[in-house]
Amino acid sequence: MEREDFELIQRYVDGDLPPADADQAEALLSRDADARTAAAALRALAEMADGADEPPHGMVGEIMARVEATAPPRTGWLSRLRHFPAQAAGVVNRTGRESRQEDVMSSRSRIVWGISTAAVVVLAGLWIGGVLPPSPEGADATIGAAKRYQAQQMSSKDVALGDTEAQAFMQSETFDRLLKDPDARKALASAEMRVLFADAQVRAALADPQFAAALQTVAGDAGLARMFSDDNMAAALADADVRAALADANMQAALADDSVQAALGDAQLRIRLFSPDLRAAFADANLLAALAKPNIRQALQSADFRRALAEPAFRARLQDAGLKAALADVDLRAVMARADVNAALASAEMQAALANTNLQAALSSAALRRMLTDTNLRLAFFNASLKDAFADAGIRATLASASFQNAIRSADLSAALAATELRAALTSAELRLKLSSSDFRARLASADFRAALQSSALQAAMRHRGFEAAMRHTAFAAALGRAN
Repeated sequence: MEREDFELIQRYVDGDLPPADADQAEALLSRDADARTAAAALRALAEMADGADEPPHGMVGEIMARVEATAPPRTGWLSRLRHFPAQAAGVVNRTGRESRQEDVMSSRSRIVWGISTAAVVVLAGLWIGGVLPPSPEGADATIGAAKRYQAQQMSSKDVALGDTEAQAFMQSETFDRLLKDPDARKALASAEMRVLFADAQVRAALADPQFAAALQTVAGDAGLARMFSDDNMAAALADADVRAALADANMQAALADDSVQAALGDAQLRIRLFSPDLRAAFADANLLAALAKPNIRQALQSADFRRALAEPAFRARLQDAGLKAALADVDLRAVMARADVNAALASAEMQAALANTNLQAALSSAALRRMLTDTNLRLAFFNASLKDAFADAGIRATLASASFQNAIRSADLSAALAATELRAALTSAELRLKLSSSDFRARLASADFRAALQSSALQAAMRHRGFEAAMRHTAFAAALGRAN
């Protein structure tokens, strides 16, 4: 290392740098493995020296005398440093014996003395390489220099723990591997992507191949992405019965019917349809069969007939030929024999619903009738969250689309929605927000993103404790920009 670079790292570790110089030091650490090694050594040295007792008198002077008698090597200082401890070993051992003869040291003192000795050896090695100049104050000042390498990364006024963790990550071998992996760098090039990776829930899920495949399926289709970014739809998909119903052929056929789409798009009708009384009434197969017949639908256009359905004495009012024909219907007569259905027919919600032309048209759909007579499908259809999702025309269109049918039946998406942790990640607020961005969806759906998730460097980085903090750190973004 250049001496200027080493001194910059030294002051950075001491916490003595102004913000501009600190940024320069962080940039150096991000690109230079030797700088990171030196910083780690200096921190370890500070931890060893902090609060240590002084070594036995004369030991430092004797070691430094040997150091100064050794000519600086022609080879690099790091390689020289590997061999230097052996040269100092004789002095250390002899000094230690003399110390023990003078006084019996406690266990703690022996440990601290050994640490202090190691500190002197490290500093001596740095001096041999010309990285540190000889101390003008004499050899015994070396311990004072060692204590100067405090382990504070920043000033004691404090930094967030996340900053320390981010810097630890950016000084690791894992970070080096990440920067050398082009797929990983592409995946993390976007600030939005880094925010996504900073979400612990999503990051954990990305390690699952089925979740990753499901996420790419969703991101690759604008309709699916819009559906998964909707709060109500996310809540509905948390219900296993709803998910199963949405994958059912009868439900799919009903949702694909234009008349059903029109009915679900009618705000007032949607409110009435989802009232408890009407849900119970629509469980009756005879009522559904009767309401699907042309003569009954024609009769429903008459206010008298609709009122008659709510009155026990309505037969006396039968003057209209159409009403007589309707009453002759076997299914309608069966309906009139059931007290609970009669009660529903008398409700204001049912009266208003039956008068709605959109509902009348929807009830002509055989697919809707089959769906409503299936208990599980009917319960799922009337799910409160799904009802609110139906208010969005885009979601209704997606639910009726072939792409949704294929996606909801796919093994990857089904597995992701069935697993609690994966479903929570897939429908998390952070991800739903990001899915509203077409650029972000394009990145998620890209082959580069798929390759990045298969990268061992990115997988290892995601397991590192400091990765999450690094995703939010400006120094990481700067290092990534230079690498790219």
